[in-house]
Amino acid sequence: NVLHDSVIRYGGEHTTSDYMIWVRGGGATPLEIRDCVIEEASSDAIYNGFSESIWVHDNIIRNYGNYGITGSIARAEDNTFIGGSRGINLSGTSIIDGNTITNNGWGIYLTGTGSSTVRNNTVNGCSYPIYQGDGDPIYSGNSFAGNTNSVIGVGGTLGGDIRWENV
Repeated sequence: NVLHDSVIRYGGEHTTSDYMIWVRGGGATPLEIRDCVIEEASSDAIYNGFSESIWVHDNIIRNYGNYGITGSIARAEDNTFIGGSRGINLSGTSIIDGNTITNNGWGIYLTGTGSSTVRNNTVNGCSYPIYQGDGDPIYSGNSFAGNTNSVIGVGGTLGGDIRWENV
């Protein structure tokens, strides 16, 4: 299950869902999206509505109306996200590694209570670099520059004692 070496543009407008690529259902292996240019989505470029992780890597994802990648769980690695409301918007425990995220409202937006891995990402020119909700992400090697607000957003209810590390 691989979508690769494709240019996908000008899509995602529908009355009930506005996803350019909608991952849904099951399969023997998780979907892999690699080496693609995904651009000009009316709303979300990639939506994972599946309970398994998808692997999204080495893509250029730009000019999306809302989210570059959104949904439950994903491995988002070595992608470039340019121009939308949120570059990466995930609700489950995910791996976010080596991405370049530019000119978004939020660079990385995590909800849920898991410990996503957020490492080696570059977030530039966004309104806010990261929202971690009430989760406890594991951070390392990230770079933030030129963002309007140099903060990490938090919210929700913590279920116990958490010690946040330096980011």
